[in-house]
Amino acid sequence: MKSQNQSFQAHGKLLLAGEYFVLDGATAFAVPTRLGQSLNIQTTPSETSTIQWEGFDYQGNIWIEALFAGADFQVVHSSSHPVSTRLREIFLAAQRLDGIFPQGRITAQTQLDFPRDWGLGSSSTLIYSLA
Repeated sequence: MKSQNQSFQAHGKLLLAGEYFVLDGATAFAVPTRLGQSLNIQTTPSETSTIQWEGFDYQGNIWIEALFAGADFQVVHSSSHPVSTRLREIFLAAQRLDGIFPQGRITAQTQLDFPRDWGLGSSSTLIYSLA
C-alpha cells in the first residue's frame, strides 16, 4: 500500500430558528453557509497505527494537537485533554459503525473558515467530514 491523500470540505450551518433546542428534538430551520471546515488526511503505510491530529483556526493558528496510537486510539499526547478525549470517542464510534478504520500512520489537519465560538458547526462539519 502506498501513501494516500484525501481532502474533504463541509459547509457550516446557520440555525435561524430552533437554535440548539434541536438537540432535544425541537424543529429547527437552518441554512448552509459558505464558511465551513476542511479536513485533509494523509495515510502512510506503517507497522504501527497512529493518528497525528492538528486543528487550525480561521486565522491559521493551531488550536489542537494530539497524537493517538493503536487500534483503541489511546491519547499519547494532547494540547487539550477534553478535545482529544472527544476525538477519541468519535474515532471509536466510527470504528464501531463502519467496522474498519484506516491502518498505518495517519496525519490529519483541519482548517476552520470561521471562529469556533460563532456556532456555525465546528463539531458538525468535523463529523460530516469524518463520515
